[in-house]
Amino acid sequence: MTPLSKRGGLDMTLLFIIVVIALGAVLTSGFKSKTERGTDTFAPEVDLPGGDEKKSLQLNTLKFKKILPKVNTCAESNFNREPYIFIASDPLPGGIAVPGGRIRVWVDDGNGGSVSEGEIINKDTGQIITPGDRSATDGKGQGYYRWEPALYITPLTSPDQPGPYAGDAENGGQPYFPSFVRGRVVYTDSNTTRFLSLPPIESPVGFEVPRSKDHGGNQAQFIWEVNSLGLTPGFYRAQIVVHDGDGDLALNCITIQI
Repeated sequence: MTPLSKRGGLDMTLLFIIVVIALGAVLTSGFKSKTERGTDTFAPEVDLPGGDEKKSLQLNTLKFKKILPKVNTCAESNFNREPYIFIASDPLPGGIAVPGGRIRVWVDDGNGGSVSEGEIINKDTGQIITPGDRSATDGKGQGYYRWEPALYITPLTSPDQPGPYAGDAENGGQPYFPSFVRGRVVYTDSNTTRFLSLPPIESPVGFEVPRSKDHGGNQAQFIWEVNSLGLTPGFYRAQIVVHDGDGDLALNCITIQI
């Protein structure tokens, strides 16, 4: 027969072990529950583009931007071969175009900018005297893009209004052609890169916009007179369509206020 003192000690030891095991089970269960809540409630799993498996947004914060919609961007990006040739715009994105003033755009490319075949430009002022073939297109994209530099306008109800934009080139918008051209430009349809004799560009200092890389060597400037656009006060999206000196398309889109 086991002495009472020994049996009591054994019972207390067994009870202590049972309590420890039970407490561990409770703590483990609680930790698992919090983990599941963190995964299932606060960070639901989603399919991310470009991946074969589902991943938690908590673990892929940088990838979350892949599924956000893009707004206020130029359309037909697959044809927008040289967007980085844009170096400056007046007004700057979000700026004000004053009635009686001008909208100016500067580009920088190894072969300069381009105008359509047959354009006659005053070599002293840069004013276009005789338009070239402004109906000629490059055969690219929906509706194609004209060789002649063009500005497309869409009235906006607010500065951050998302697209689609009815006035864009891809949607059959009306093209507005520049009144003045400066700097180094060529005829796009020609087989030569001989530059036209034009006045030097105005300084783009103060109007520069970020671009992805240095692609230049020859700068060109295109100028639209605000009054020629027939715009009333308000916000507008301006889609600017130009080509570099060897025929690559460049689109730039900004919001302006009249």
